[in-house]
Amino acid sequence: MRRGEASETTTEPSYHRLTIKAVREETPEARSFVLVPERSESSLYGYTPGQFLSFRIPYNGGEIIRSYSLSSAPATDPEMTVCVKRVADGRGSNWFNDHLVAGAHRRDSARRPVYLAC
Repeated sequence: MRRGEASETTTEPSYHRLTIKAVREETPEARSFVLVPERSESSLYGYTPGQFLSFRIPYNGGEIIRSYSLSSAPATDPEMTVCVKRVADGRGSNWFNDHLVAGAHRRDSARRPVYLAC
């Protein structure tokens, strides 16, 4: 494949069901969501620092995709956690903070690496 050409074999991420085990208020603007995969899918969710999860979030009769970095540390936190700060007009962040409670279920894509350019 030459540079700039699109790949003919693109794959969509597969989404998996996660349960919100706990919700912790970190500040009035931010909450942490502790995530637990279904027992049958737990092997997909070993994680390393710098990874994120992409979530499908309901919006205007459809859905939007939003990604959130894992804020937990795999060396000390066996369960994955994302911290989501509310932002003005934030479609995903406000939905997370307004609707998700312990025991709720979400579907997300299996973990992905995150790359930062400095």
